[in-house]
Amino acid sequence: MVKVRVILAIFSLIISQQVNAEEKCQFFDDKVSDRLIQYIKDSDLRAAKLLVDELESICDYGNRNTEQDVLIDIGWLFIFNHDFIYPPKEPIDVDGLADRIRLLPRRYRLISYSVLAEHYILTGDFSDVLNVTNFIENEQRSSLVNSDSNYIYINLSYIYSLVGFTKLAEDYAKKAYEHATSPIEQLRSLIVFQNLRYLHSGEEESGEEELRTEITRLITEITSSIVRAEGYSILTEAELENGDYFSAKEWLEKALTDTKKNGASRHHLNLLITKAELAIKNSEYQEALSTLEDIHGYPLTKIRDFTKVRLFSLEAKVYQYKGDFEGALNLARAEMSLSSEINRKLNDAVVADLLARYNSSEKEREIATLQQEKQLQKTLNSQQKQLILNYILGVATLTLLLLILFILFWRKRKSASHFEYIASYDQLTQVLNRRAINKIAEEKFKSSTLSDFVVAIADIDFFKAINDNYGHNIGDEVLKQFALCAKSVMRKSDYLGRWGGEEWLLLFSDAKPQELRDFYSRLQKSLSALEIDNHTLKITFSMGAVSSSQYSNFADALNEADKLLYKAKNNGRNRLVTSNGEI
Repeated sequence: MVKVRVILAIFSLIISQQVNAEEKCQFFDDKVSDRLIQYIKDSDLRAAKLLVDELESICDYGNRNTEQDVLIDIGWLFIFNHDFIYPPKEPIDVDGLADRIRLLPRRYRLISYSVLAEHYILTGDFSDVLNVTNFIENEQRSSLVNSDSNYIYINLSYIYSLVGFTKLAEDYAKKAYEHATSPIEQLRSLIVFQNLRYLHSGEEESGEEELRTEITRLITEITSSIVRAEGYSILTEAELENGDYFSAKEWLEKALTDTKKNGASRHHLNLLITKAELAIKNSEYQEALSTLEDIHGYPLTKIRDFTKVRLFSLEAKVYQYKGDFEGALNLARAEMSLSSEINRKLNDAVVADLLARYNSSEKEREIATLQQEKQLQKTLNSQQKQLILNYILGVATLTLLLLILFILFWRKRKSASHFEYIASYDQLTQVLNRRAINKIAEEKFKSSTLSDFVVAIADIDFFKAINDNYGHNIGDEVLKQFALCAKSVMRKSDYLGRWGGEEWLLLFSDAKPQELRDFYSRLQKSLSALEIDNHTLKITFSMGAVSSSQYSNFADALNEADKLLYKAKNNGRNRLVTSNGEI
């Protein structure tokens, strides 16, 4: 009896705590959401930290599917973008955040997408940056709310300047200044203008002195430490251009004070690197060494690639000053290697984005061409009573125009085929990538004229152990060999694509059960003794397969094939499992 009373008491306590938490979280209304978004727009890091901490402590944070949870994630992401030392209590699902932002009311989406884009810039995920940028532009075009325009245009200008779309960056910078309604928005806009001028540092610019004077005035009128620090940084660069090292140092110290006061560790670290660079440039090596000690007080394993490049360059100069030329050379090589990797990612992202933009604009050009031809035809019909010479000249003009359009279209098509290959094939294994084979599978299901086909998912067994034991280079070679061996035993009518990691999607046209078993056996044999870099590896794989005739859409077939794959894994791996049983 006593035990029952104790259990009931504990249960009542848990229920009361849940009710209290729900009552407390009811204050998270539109006014609180508006406050959080305003803190983000104003770069008020301290206020954002206090509010997000409070919301996370009293609400049932972690469900991830409510508007409140999405806003808390956006708040944490904004904080992390500026302060990498201040971790959230729960890990943020960044990969799914773009989709979950759609749960938010329209007035919050633009700011949220901008915060996500800034995070992707920091992590070097440039493809995701450009994808989110498209979301922002689409939302901005359809939005009737203009209060966020300055903030959005500033972010778009920064993103496009980063990827080299200078004209777009300049256009958005002008729009940002036109929509600035407060001192903080005016200061941000001027900072964007000045940064764009530094991209063209070799050109003569008018109004430089007036611009710096205006930045200095606006700094005194705002309270946001982060934006003030950005203004101080611009003034530091301006004084360096004028050759005034001591004035530059004074502005830099003010920026360091603001970022330290506000806990903006990411900005503070970059400013410390700038301080050390200035000290080396002015031959103040002891101050550079002292500043470098401050820099190493940060958890440098958490810094992003852009900052690592600057730090490698700085440390190489310090090693050179100390006389450790081998260490300086190693750091210089590390800087060059990381810079090349950043540029490669950036170029890949830009190519993919250009391809997407090209495909989108191609339809617009075709419509414009048809409209132009229609207009020309109307003109010819209205001029039938004119002299025969004018008629001939009109026909000749139309023919020449069509010839030019055909030549332009043919050239565009030729270049588009190259972009299409890049966008459709996996760079490592040279087989179809996930997007391309997913599109083929969807089209096969939509076409009623095609016969039944088999959808299969394959996964290389113990692939992580291969990477751990032999290194990622050997792991990459295993992926290449799997792709080569699979293609060698597949028919021309079948498709192979890399679904992700060591997972593969296979489509077999009109395949009988015995043909599927024969394929599996032949591929098993091909992989049983691979010679890679003086290593003899026995590679096995598991596969789940279903017939398309049993499903109305690709997603359902894929889901069932995936279940059969896991069944093969759970039954000991190195086997094929179909809807008819294990083979």
